[in-house]
Amino acid sequence: MGQGIFFYLGYSFKSLINNGQRAVLAIFCVAFGVMSLVAMQNMAESVTTVVLGDPAFRLGGQTELNRDTNLSPANIAEIARLKTDGKITAYNPAAEEYGLKLKRPGSASMAYIDKAIGVDPTIYPIVGQLRLGQGSPTSLAQAIATPGTVAVTRDIADDQGLKIGDTLVVSNDTDIAPFSLKVGGIVIATPDSAGNKIYYSLETARQLANRQDAVNYIQVNWAPGVDSAAIQAQLQNSGWRTYNASEQSADAKKGMDLFNFMLKGAGILGLLVGGIGVANTMVVLLANRQKEIAILKTLGYRRWHLFVLLGLEVGLLGLVGSLLGVALAYFVSGGLIYLFSQTGSILLETSFDFGLGLLGILIGIVTTLIFGMFAIVRASEVRPMQLLRNLPVKIRWFQTTLLALALAVPFTLVTTFVLGSIEQGIGILLIALGGLVVLGSVLGLAMWLIIKALPTFRFYFLAMARKNLARRWLVNLFAMIALFTGVLTAGFAGVVIQGAQGQVDARSPALTGYNLSVYGLASQETTLKAAFAGQGITTTQARYTALVKSVEQTTPPANNDQTFYFGNVLNGRETPWDVTLDGAAWGSDPSGVYLPDYGRDLRGTQLTITSQSGATRTVTVVGTYALKNIGSPLLSENSGLLTSKDLVTQLGGPQTRLLVAGEVGLDRLTETSTKIGQSMQDVMVVTSLDYNNYRTGRVRNFFIFAVAMAGLAILAGLVLVANTVGLAMIYRQREMGVLKAVGYTRWHVLKGLLLEYGIMALVASIGALIGVQVAVIAFSKLEASTDGILSLNLPTAVASVILALLVTLVTATMAAWQALQVRPSTLLRQET
Repeated sequence: MGQGIFFYLGYSFKSLINNGQRAVLAIFCVAFGVMSLVAMQNMAESVTTVVLGDPAFRLGGQTELNRDTNLSPANIAEIARLKTDGKITAYNPAAEEYGLKLKRPGSASMAYIDKAIGVDPTIYPIVGQLRLGQGSPTSLAQAIATPGTVAVTRDIADDQGLKIGDTLVVSNDTDIAPFSLKVGGIVIATPDSAGNKIYYSLETARQLANRQDAVNYIQVNWAPGVDSAAIQAQLQNSGWRTYNASEQSADAKKGMDLFNFMLKGAGILGLLVGGIGVANTMVVLLANRQKEIAILKTLGYRRWHLFVLLGLEVGLLGLVGSLLGVALAYFVSGGLIYLFSQTGSILLETSFDFGLGLLGILIGIVTTLIFGMFAIVRASEVRPMQLLRNLPVKIRWFQTTLLALALAVPFTLVTTFVLGSIEQGIGILLIALGGLVVLGSVLGLAMWLIIKALPTFRFYFLAMARKNLARRWLVNLFAMIALFTGVLTAGFAGVVIQGAQGQVDARSPALTGYNLSVYGLASQETTLKAAFAGQGITTTQARYTALVKSVEQTTPPANNDQTFYFGNVLNGRETPWDVTLDGAAWGSDPSGVYLPDYGRDLRGTQLTITSQSGATRTVTVVGTYALKNIGSPLLSENSGLLTSKDLVTQLGGPQTRLLVAGEVGLDRLTETSTKIGQSMQDVMVVTSLDYNNYRTGRVRNFFIFAVAMAGLAILAGLVLVANTVGLAMIYRQREMGVLKAVGYTRWHVLKGLLLEYGIMALVASIGALIGVQVAVIAFSKLEASTDGILSLNLPTAVASVILALLVTLVTATMAAWQALQVRPSTLLRQET
């Protein structure tokens, strides 16, 4: 036939429009497949960029230098000379603190900070970029130049509701007294993409730590061509320790390879689900156009003409579906990236690679053509005489099998291109096909047994449902497999999250007892205890902590030549309320100190303690101590020397830290902490609820992410359910017309339909829960630590089945509703 391309395009476009609901079903399948692929691949690339980026970004420079103690001005000057000599191009002195707590005065929410970093904002960072946003100044130097100002990462700002100009308080359990900071900037991107950080200037770091030598490491970049190994060897000889970015382990890459394979594999499986939906739709669509195909063949159109006409139609369908899928992927991938970033301290930007979107459109069109060709080739094989006379069309099973295998080759090329490896491309396809065969066999056998054994109780709608299931078992099987996968994924994710939550709950202390603590300075003791009394808190205890410059052993212990590191923290008590002593009685020696119970052999040893101001004091080891199990997470097990309150406050001076702990009724806990925080803006108020909320928050975020991922798997099942029901309505129009003609209402027809798909959903969901239980048992055998932690309880199982049933029935009703409104005369006049 001599028509040009415009004729073929016009014919295909009109056919696509005339297909109506059938085309919409196929477009929706393509859109789901492309959305899954693009969203998963975009997320994989976003995470990979962070985890497998330049290791110098994660370290902060090409090499990190530190010593056994904090760095003196002379140490920093030694590294500065390397820059003067041209051996390094840049260096960044940093004062880093760990274990800080952050809270807004009067707030009921608290955050645990991964890192607090003091830097010179005029040179930081020396690798990568740090960007500010949300109304911040344009540079870090402008944001934190004033002492007492801080830049917080975006995740902290969002979690705590912080904005520019807000005041916050930071503290820790050992050496940092409550310190007020003003938010001067919000960091939206860090060099290593890690969040849960705060940045301030070196001057602020010195004030925070109450010491001039606050710098504890230096990051450097080497000049091109220098022998950095020789220079590092010289530095090591002079007491420096070095750590190079190139030394970082390759384990991260191995883990990311698996992560990428799983995400991209999930996207390909979504594409496969969409392709199966397209194949199902096209089979029914072309079955309804048999006479059209027969007339075209009678007019002289050859097979290749039909391939072009129908292929263009399928291609247009794939284009529309792919465009819709990419648009959906833009929103879905952004949501998934955000949820994933909430499971850890990662500042993932919800960016979208539009180049990847264009690639997704191309892959969507190719995949639609591959699966559409399955139906096109089968339809083009039939002789026109068979179609015009409505003779039965027999297609041999081995021809269908060979056709499916032939079309698997180009789909394998698609998976290979997406995964970047022919082994992985073939592997994911074999896994998918193997899973389809195994699941199909098991679910098909289960459905066959139910169809044979299910009594009808003289309920004719149930009898009709059973016959329809037996007649259309193969079409329903794909929907059952997808629904099974969704429920299995969601069920196992729920079991894991429940197990994790159970472990958190088991390890979480009771909220009673010492459930409120306030961190302040010893000089605030009177005011703090008055605030406690004003809130009706009568049970209180106190701890005192001081950071000293050094603790040195001045006399050797008897019969022992061991030397111990004593640290630089002094702990003080008025009475030993939270410790068990072994040795001299408390208070018997005003200059006596106790060591943690590992120092038993040092009794009688004299120590010289040098305070931050330079004052010295000689003390004697008079015994050991062990902390009692108070049962409160607010009272951490800090180590170091234990002595009297008086000695600690004398050596600690005005910066001696104070912790006052009290017991408050749970009904008043939040209210009391808020009132104390509002009345004393320069203290840190922490409750056991804050602690538990922090612990459970991570588990909750993992749960939300797992539910979102499992939701995509369930959506795949619902796509095929809707596709199957919609096609059934098209394929069974004459059946519905006859039923309506003999007196059955739309509600009767819908009742039979819901029974049919309800049985299907019941079999798939129960089978999925059996799969979850098998997985739980397997994990318990393979990993003994999970035994007793992972379990599928009855309420969860019942709720999963009910939810799967409800969602399936609602989806089936929505897919069938329009077809059920058609008059029987209209249905009976339509061709099947």
